[in-house]
Amino acid sequence: MKPTPPPAASPAAATPLPPLSPRERYGVMRWVYPALLALVWVFAYTATFDPKLDTNGDNCMYYIYATALASGQGYTDLSSMTPSNTFPPGYPLLMAPLRFLTDSFTAQKVMNGIFMLASILMLYWAMIRSGVRRELAFIAGAGMILSERTLHFACIMMSEMSFLLCSALVVVALIRLDSSKSAFWKNPWFWVMVAFLALSYHVRTQGIALVAAVFVYFLARLRWKETLLTAGSFAVLCLPWMIRNKALGLAQSRYFETISQANPFRPEDGHLDIGGIASRFFDTLGMLISQALPNSIIPNLPYSLVGSFDKPIDPSTPFLQLAGDYSQQPQTAGLWIIGLASLGLILYGYWQMKQLRWLLISYLAFTFGVIALFSTPSGNRYITALLPFLTMGQFVGLYALLNALWRKKFSRSLSPWPLVLLLLFCKGPVTYLSKVNAQPLPPNYQNYIEIAQMTRVSVPESTVVICRKPQLFYLYSRTRAKGYLYSSDDKAVLREMVKSGADYVVLDQLGFSSTALYLYPAIQKNPELFYPVVHLTLPDTYLLQFDRKKAAEMLGMKDGQ
Repeated sequence: MKPTPPPAASPAAATPLPPLSPRERYGVMRWVYPALLALVWVFAYTATFDPKLDTNGDNCMYYIYATALASGQGYTDLSSMTPSNTFPPGYPLLMAPLRFLTDSFTAQKVMNGIFMLASILMLYWAMIRSGVRRELAFIAGAGMILSERTLHFACIMMSEMSFLLCSALVVVALIRLDSSKSAFWKNPWFWVMVAFLALSYHVRTQGIALVAAVFVYFLARLRWKETLLTAGSFAVLCLPWMIRNKALGLAQSRYFETISQANPFRPEDGHLDIGGIASRFFDTLGMLISQALPNSIIPNLPYSLVGSFDKPIDPSTPFLQLAGDYSQQPQTAGLWIIGLASLGLILYGYWQMKQLRWLLISYLAFTFGVIALFSTPSGNRYITALLPFLTMGQFVGLYALLNALWRKKFSRSLSPWPLVLLLLFCKGPVTYLSKVNAQPLPPNYQNYIEIAQMTRVSVPESTVVICRKPQLFYLYSRTRAKGYLYSSDDKAVLREMVKSGADYVVLDQLGFSSTALYLYPAIQKNPELFYPVVHLTLPDTYLLQFDRKKAAEMLGMKDGQ
């Protein structure tokens, strides 16, 4: 008598993600798809590469720190020759070997681009190991590459791509750790995970969200020993930075200091109480869900400030402002629906990736929580390193939903290839980014940099220049450069200039409110202390000599005190 075969599973009981076939696991396409992803990256990256130095001060600061490390001067702000902890040291440490070999900005940018490609290839592999079909993983990987925001940060000297690399390596190490039968403390992948987990925190303080997500990953599996050893090892790896800061009398992190500030750029606004912090938390969280999330992962979304990407380019408006400022965009009911639907789709996608589901879900939740706690509503800048993870969840979730509906109706799996049509919507944003990056610097920055270059050839390196973007000024002038005091009290601003040993002041039109609020009034109220040396027009930009001795006498100070 023949045994009765087990009943076939009904379409309704089918899993949203069909299991991988041996061909998908071991076929030749396991090499072809990564090669194709690398080819997509080459075309997209070269098309959007920006050869100019980005004008944001942060990327200048990273380069200065890397220069100091490469030249053996420690973690120092060379523009003011003072030890610093303004940013954690991880990214400058990664920059330093290349900086030792060359002073090229372009080399550092290309390294960031390579970090981006390596990260996406690792996430592609992680998707496959988590049960995602190879074709779908390829499409999702191409979607990660064709994110205009990720491409933008991959060609400037910022820490997002190195943070993404650390995050991807942690994911890979956890998967490798799970596939091993040896004791976890004997497995090198455990220590790789711990090392890059600590490095992620030292690259961006936001990395604490990834640390918490790894704890959830272990605790969800009741792996107490791994949790405790990871926590202890992470703490030990944080100690050198903490000891260094304490020895130098520096705060552990400037981000912790900003939690209670109403606006870090407007100190006169004071501090928030617990209710104010909670209110800002939910305001920022609402912005992330209803605006930043869909605006960042849905190309050509109509309410995006970049719009349909076919309007004339205004070179005076940096791309970061175009793509990430929602201050004039109300959070309408329609945006909330789009945002919540996007979030639900991403979470559904994470849920399909059984091995990584709790890691990915908790990483998203903790990242949003950290951003909402530590910052004012600031657009989508701080989710940049999370974007590939969000895109991954979006594609996997969309396919899983469509596949479940398809199987219910047709009793067979849906091919992922129709989703490749979604990549066509990336053409507009990527083309727009390419055009923006091809534009010359706006005239206000050209004037600012020209004055910096003038000082390089006409004054000693020990000269102290007060300006709005001191790190950018230093890179072109190699003089000491310092910022001014953010105070509406003009005498306090002058007093700080005297203490700083200021010789010159740059009065610019870079568009920052602090110039009009603090620097210009101090100059306007005390014109006898400032003598024009250089005046560039269109727009008016001045290099003013500062009579420090006269200012000290007027304020009843000794010069330099």
